[in-house]
Amino acid sequence: SHELRTPLNSVINNAVLIDAERMSDSQRQIVDSLLSSAAALRHRVNEVLDVRMIEAGSLTILSEPFRISALMKTIRDMAEPLTLSKNIELSIFADDVADIVLQSDPARLEQVITNLVTNAVKFTPESGSIEIRVEREGPETSGKIPVRFSIADTGPGILKDDLKKIWLPFH
Repeated sequence: SHELRTPLNSVINNAVLIDAERMSDSQRQIVDSLLSSAAALRHRVNEVLDVRMIEAGSLTILSEPFRISALMKTIRDMAEPLTLSKNIELSIFADDVADIVLQSDPARLEQVITNLVTNAVKFTPESGSIEIRVEREGPETSGKIPVRFSIADTGPGILKDDLKKIWLPFH
């Protein structure tokens, strides 16, 4: 895995060091695009490596604290280049829960939500919209706050006959 991640992280880290303040707007956009594309590629590499770990029975799920606002920023940074390329409006509604600290695996949660958003982009027509909502689902109980994440889009949706296939293993 380090054979893939190390050079990719080097590209990202070096791109971050580029002094964009002295650049024109178009040059800054190129650097931003480089960073977004490299981050998207790193995400895909991590997904492929995760599949190998799942197949080997060695995937570890972490439990660590993180703010919902930080998670939503990561998701926006990942999704925005995709939505802009199709002129899709991306809205994230999480203000009421933004400062809540969750205890979970932020990378896995980001991965699931990003996959759903990427899928929404794929099937949403140009000039459509995608909405991500994060809402409190009920009162805090024993230090736990139930939170619901939802994604809605203006794509065609899933055919009724295909709904029962969603949770079947992929062939």
